[in-house]
Amino acid sequence: MYILCWRLYLACHARNFIRNPTFAKSLNWVLNPLDRARKPWAIRNTGDAVRFENPPQDVTAGDTAAPPCLPPPPQPYPRSHNGLLKHVTRLLAPEMPGCLATSKEWAELVQVVDLAGELCLRGLSAAQAAAVLDSGLPLGLSLQVATHSCHAAHLAVGLMLDAGAPGQPVPSMQAWVEGRQGGHRFYSGRLHLQPTPGWRRFAYLLPACPAGCRRAVVLVRGREAAGVMEGPCGVKLASAQLSLLNTAGVASWGENAASSEWQQRPDGGEADRA
Repeated sequence: MYILCWRLYLACHARNFIRNPTFAKSLNWVLNPLDRARKPWAIRNTGDAVRFENPPQDVTAGDTAAPPCLPPPPQPYPRSHNGLLKHVTRLLAPEMPGCLATSKEWAELVQVVDLAGELCLRGLSAAQAAAVLDSGLPLGLSLQVATHSCHAAHLAVGLMLDAGAPGQPVPSMQAWVEGRQGGHRFYSGRLHLQPTPGWRRFAYLLPACPAGCRRAVVLVRGREAAGVMEGPCGVKLASAQLSLLNTAGVASWGENAASSEWQQRPDGGEADRA
């Protein structure tokens, strides 16, 4: 019964677990500064500052004279969980997609998602949320990325699932790369993106969530490939989405995804963390 109700729930409610999926600067904060687990994106960079762009800059559809093109919008994160009218309004008028532009130095973005808590916020009881998460439903992570019109870029994406509570410390980077036992660990390694017009989609599909997982941690890292250009000339990140999927969602999740074609750098592991 729980799974049947959840499939109906997926069909009529906003599904994105990612807070601030459009990388809007005005939404990247929390009311309580001590509630770090609820902050949308924790950002760490090793040099030049990152830049929030809305609309995105220096991304074209192929014609240099054309205005910057916008990424496809993600499923919205529900700011309100009550009322069909508010939900329909979100679907008809999604948030304007912006992006976060990185520089020549590695920038690292981390978001901690309380999966059980999010399901409870969307109307499920604690027991129902646990049943959904333990039922082996697929989970998809996607991201729209673009390069500066003249510069190649590096990108790395990670996803971790475990039983941790939102306030507990996030495992170190070493845990991501080594893939320690328990829960689920995915790390793409360093992907090389050639300068190409328009936006490209990174997509990762976990066929079944491991039982007992209650927390997800999303990691995104990016920079300009050569590491010499000044300013926000690295990879641009937009339209993040983390969703539990039904059968139709699984079938279409990999559509229009370019990430399988991107070259992975042979010097992974420690070199990726430099």
